Amino acid sequence: MNYRLPIIGVMLALLLTSHPTSAELIAIDLVPGSNDQLLTHDTETGLDWLAVTETVNMSYDDVRTGIWYDMGFRHATQSQLRLLFVHAGTPDDGFDTSVTYPEETKALAERLGLTLVHDARGQRERETTLGLVGTDFFGNLVTFATHPVGQPFGALLGKLDFFNSEIFGRRNTGEAHFTGGHPFSTEAGPNFGSFLVRPHDPTPRSLVLHGAGATANPPSLTIDAFAPTTTSAKYKDSSAVTFSQRNGWREIGTWSAPPELTHGTLTSLTDLRVWLGLKNSDDQGTRFDLLTEVYRTDELVASGLVRCIEGITRNPASAVQVSVRFDPFDPPNFDGATEALRVRVLTRIGTNPDDSKCPGHTSAAGLRLYFDGVNQPSQLEATIP
Repeated sequence: MNYRLPIIGVMLALLLTSHPTSAELIAIDLVPGSNDQLLTHDTETGLDWLAVTETVNMSYDDVRTGIWYDMGFRHATQSQLRLLFVHAGTPDDGFDTSVTYPEETKALAERLGLTLVHDARGQRERETTLGLVGTDFFGNLVTFATHPVGQPFGALLGKLDFFNSEIFGRRNTGEAHFTGGHPFSTEAGPNFGSFLVRPHDPTPRSLVLHGAGATANPPSLTIDAFAPTTTSAKYKDSSAVTFSQRNGWREIGTWSAPPELTHGTLTSLTDLRVWLGLKNSDDQGTRFDLLTEVYRTDELVASGLVRCIEGITRNPASAVQVSVRFDPFDPPNFDGATEALRVRVLTRIGTNPDDSKCPGHTSAAGLRLYFDGVNQPSQLEATIP
């Protein structure tokens, strides 16, 4: 059975924002056929929201290194959650209770799961849903690179507050808003979870890295949806890396897709899977960081970082497979005509989360990335409804 939030709420959002919308919020199953109703589907954005109560007693770090991220969920950005509030009819107005939305706030809070309740005079006086989002207290997007796992930061909380003030002879109030300063990303508790979201129809498109020209460092690097057909992989080398020179990033390569391949809104990315080797056998024992950036032409869209990769050798048959997970990002739209999706891969000497050098050599002739081979098909997948 589908559960739909009041259409009145959507109409109130229309009046406030003047942005036409036909959004409905529908309860659906996380496990098909189970009737668990743990997801709330937004028909306009095409996003599914996990019940916040599924992540109570889990810190930010617990969530982003655990099963929910493996299932394709990510912490919602502040802008994504604000849009959900609008579609539910309870827009974030900075907790201005002169205009309030009690029915809509209560409905969304109960749909996503209550993390905090308070009773007074034998009745439920307050219902609250609290969840961490993919934006920190200062408004910065949270990424593995900028907010390393294990290093505490002030997390931003999305909040739905319904107050049953009628029991005190006052009008009810309902507010959707944001608060911060606590908890830290390493803290967990029974009164808050995380706002997690993923695309409703996660049928990703394959984005396979290819090269035209020589096997070694081909001059033309492209992306398409077709699997490699040759046994021998091509490879692309970075220039020399050294920790002593501020450990600067060195590009391995940038691959570009034709605009028509990625026409639409990019809602999610799977991990980039690549194979790595050494440019020079003398560098065995060196550890590397690998940074992947995704662009809409020249605009950075998403990035992911893997630190201190070890076990890399010169032997192509022993190339190390590495998966780079992307941080949460605001979904960009690609026009299908002039805007190209580009994947840029960079490397440097391996580091710890505090950017100090991890064990291994302080320099290397370069890092080699293998791709466009049947056994080394470096690629990622993108969901573009």
